[in-house]
Amino acid sequence: MKRPELILASVIDECRKHQSRLDYASRKLIPKVPFTANENLSDEFVASLDQYIFRFSKLQDGIGGSFLKDCCNFWVKNHTTKCSWIYLTGWSS
Repeated sequence: MKRPELILASVIDECRKHQSRLDYASRKLIPKVPFTANENLSDEFVASLDQYIFRFSKLQDGIGGSFLKDCCNFWVKNHTTKCSWIYLTGWSS
């Protein structure tokens, strides 16, 4: 079984990758924002928009589904003071 700090580091690395790609897509999109539905958008713009949406949702999933849970597990395993809300949510394993 992996140690909590290794799991947490892995989740943080994954979130940083999504953030990096999100930043890249954002830089491609900014010059063309705002845009309208009637505009003839280039394939490159649509691909950047698609990447932005995909990475945003993956980052949200990583933060909400993994990062918060792993932070709570790390806290529980490394501190004598237990947070009751961690146990109430069922996030501790």
